[in-house]
Amino acid sequence: MSKHFFALIFSFLFASLTYSQTSTVLIRDGDDFRGSIRSIKSETVVVSRQNGEYIESQRVLTHIRNYSSDGRECETITYAPDGSQQKREVQVYNEMGKLVEWNSYDADGLLVRRKLNSFDEGGRITQETTLNGDGTVQQRKVLIWSSTKDKILEIDTYDGEGLQIRKDVSRYDNRNKKLIWLTEEPSQKRSKQTFDLNSSEPRLQEYVGYNANGSAASTHVSSNTAPVQQIEKTNYNEDGSVQIKLTEHREFDSHQNRIKVSHLKLNKDSGVLEPLYITYNTISYY
Repeated sequence: MSKHFFALIFSFLFASLTYSQTSTVLIRDGDDFRGSIRSIKSETVVVSRQNGEYIESQRVLTHIRNYSSDGRECETITYAPDGSQQKREVQVYNEMGKLVEWNSYDADGLLVRRKLNSFDEGGRITQETTLNGDGTVQQRKVLIWSSTKDKILEIDTYDGEGLQIRKDVSRYDNRNKKLIWLTEEPSQKRSKQTFDLNSSEPRLQEYVGYNANGSAASTHVSSNTAPVQQIEKTNYNEDGSVQIKLTEHREFDSHQNRIKVSHLKLNKDSGVLEPLYITYNTISYY
């Protein structure tokens, strides 16, 4: 949830600065892929070590994503390992690339969850409402913008009963050109997300989650050197020792879309990152 939530924060923040009205939407809120995409086929292989060499298993289909020709609708179908369909999701965007509606269906085609976004007169998102399949409210997020309408200052999250369950507050470090989001959740759970704004296409970010005693519970650090991005995720024990360390090594095509993601895990005995599985994205463009 946290990863998806901050991806939305990031896209919402820069939406008013980077999106322009065109007949074909090339950049979409909350979508990791960009451009005039027709379809994406995602396949995964498991990596094992045999006779001292790393061997990839046969590719297994996990997702197929289809885009409309104008880029304003995206359908994602998720598959189980046996090839059966697990679920289907449909995202609908407006002419500015902002997410208007998201619908999730189960394997039988029944609506499970729905999200609807509201906007102000300037096209800035002000509220995200999540509904259950029966239409009842599951969650509601209210976005508070600055008086100049160029920054999101706060995001308040409420459950279906109207009880606040989360607060996200932004802080700008103008000297170092960084955006910092501080999050508070029940049970004194806190986290901090830092985005580097020095790049025209900011991907550099750092996430730190904290235990109730103030010690670090987990960190996610993303470093970017086009056309490769590496993300390190570390979970800690309460005494500060490393519990698990994972690394994602992402490779991009000329359109800055991910075509390969290698997932690695640190072997604490040898100190070596060992591959676990790899995701391949086969992308076709209009």
